[in-house]
Amino acid sequence: MGATLLSGGGDFQNWESTWLVHVSAGYQYQSAGGFFVRPMFSYLRPTERSTGDEYLLWPGLTIGGSF
Repeated sequence: MGATLLSGGGDFQNWESTWLVHVSAGYQYQSAGGFFVRPMFSYLRPTERSTGDEYLLWPGLTIGGSF
């Protein structure tokens, strides 16, 4: 759980220059050889109440190796 500052001149989901609350959940599999896969989802919601019930569910995937 955390916060993200979205700033700048762009327009993303009609959220321009605002704070977003985010919560992420996922799973990590790591083999004995060091290979890992980490799928996850992040839920993003603006902190202002004036935006209504807008939110974004953002998927993510990390693949890599450790040593």
